[in-house]
Amino acid sequence: MFDDADLVEIGITAKGPRKIILASIEKIRTTCDSQLASMEIEKTPEELLRDVLIQDPKFRCFVYDELDRNIVPCEKNLRLMVRILCQRFEKIIYDKKGYPSSNEQWILAKQIIRAFPQLANTRTSENAPDESAFFWWHSGKSTGQHSGYIFHRVRNIIKGLPKEMKKYKRPDITNKAQNSVPTALVQRATDLAELYPDSQNNAEITRGMEECFPLHQLLLKEQKSVKDMLSTLPHLASYNGTMIHDAFYRLNPTAPKQLELASILGRGLLLTPGIFKEVEDVHVRGALRIYAKLHRKGVKHSESEINNPMSAEVIFAAPLVKWTQDINEHIKEAYDDPHIACVADTFKTGLYHIVFQDVILWTNDSFVNSLDVFWKCFHVFGRKVPNNLQKYQDVFSVLLYNTLQNSSRKCVNEVCANLKEAIAAEKM
Repeated sequence: MFDDADLVEIGITAKGPRKIILASIEKIRTTCDSQLASMEIEKTPEELLRDVLIQDPKFRCFVYDELDRNIVPCEKNLRLMVRILCQRFEKIIYDKKGYPSSNEQWILAKQIIRAFPQLANTRTSENAPDESAFFWWHSGKSTGQHSGYIFHRVRNIIKGLPKEMKKYKRPDITNKAQNSVPTALVQRATDLAELYPDSQNNAEITRGMEECFPLHQLLLKEQKSVKDMLSTLPHLASYNGTMIHDAFYRLNPTAPKQLELASILGRGLLLTPGIFKEVEDVHVRGALRIYAKLHRKGVKHSESEINNPMSAEVIFAAPLVKWTQDINEHIKEAYDDPHIACVADTFKTGLYHIVFQDVILWTNDSFVNSLDVFWKCFHVFGRKVPNNLQKYQDVFSVLLYNTLQNSSRKCVNEVCANLKEAIAAEKM
């Protein structure tokens, strides 16, 4: 751009014309600067999303080294990315402007896929939408809870809020058992509890347990402990699992009764060959190999465990199966999480006991039957599945009990697909 000296040099010596020309030049400069600024501001949502990630010093290197190179980051880094991108939701929540809607979370998930198309490979299952790992409406079902990294991050933010800041406050739970069911039904349960569970009383107890189903539902709603439920309905633990089966199908009337659990465990032997070779029962071995397929990645072992693989396998199997020489001493050890206890030398076959909160609910020499009852006990007694067994239970919920159509976990759906394919091939 010209200045005053340049105008004089080209022969415009009159002061008035120079002032007019310089004013016009300044106006043009201002217009150009404004247009350039607006061009810089008008970025797409995907570009702005990338800028947010680059501004974070912990994640910047992953943008340059992985996302910009069409590489899918590991799960840990994907969670870090979602945590950064959900900071705006966190600000809205803490500023008391409301909770982010499901639609807002879904839009963010779509923007992530548009910004980095390779992340479509993180989809939860083959038929799931590209953004399903980040946000999936109703986890692929017609109703129910959503899933995905974004949904769980927002939910965790809300969980961490002080009670006074929460939009929806949980009402206090009070014991209304006597007022919520007819007195006659409570009396029926009391009379039923006095019957001895032998073959002579089998029909009467079976009929009475069915009649007391509304009371069972109420106990579940009130989140009673296993011991409290058994003090009211002790025959849930009678007849070696028969009452647990009946109660499960009352709670899940559409669940199939002809189960192929043995086939699933048999095919599981091929998933992670080479481990648990010392386990005598083939069905236990198959069950543990399925469990290992879901959990083995990223497990760290101490030097002593590396030098003694059998010791490492005992520790790894413990959330599902524990071996003991004395079941009475075993239940005194105060294991918090439900599990199956086998009375035998380590990895040998023996009697299997289902242990829930230091209560033995089942004893049987068949691991297949024990595992079936084990999963059903979580429904019947309203217990939350331990975190380290949730993926494992999803496999059987999808393949066996039809209480889930798909899992929200990608690794579970992959294992289910492999097992389905193997079982189908076996039937041909």
